[in-house]
Amino acid sequence: MLKICPNYIGGQKGIDPVTLARWKRDMSDKDPSMSHSKAKLIAELEQEKEMTRRLKKMVAELSIDKEVLSEAVDIYKKKLDEDDSKSKSQKK
Repeated sequence: MLKICPNYIGGQKGIDPVTLARWKRDMSDKDPSMSHSKAKLIAELEQEKEMTRRLKKMVAELSIDKEVLSEAVDIYKKKLDEDDSKSKSQKK
């Protein structure tokens, strides 16, 4: 992971590193979401992984449900066809 030092950026843009640090602190105070600590990012990543795991499980379960229902519909259609052909043959 590439880390760029505020001193380097400040030097390139002609901004004092202390000023950069103060701006960062001020912005973090105004918008708490900007103060991403490594622990906070890791916790968010773990939450996202857990959500992904749960969603994958739900998709798998729903896929099985869909397959079972599709087979039930096929069986029901087949039974209706058989009953229909029996009733037609009895009418003749």
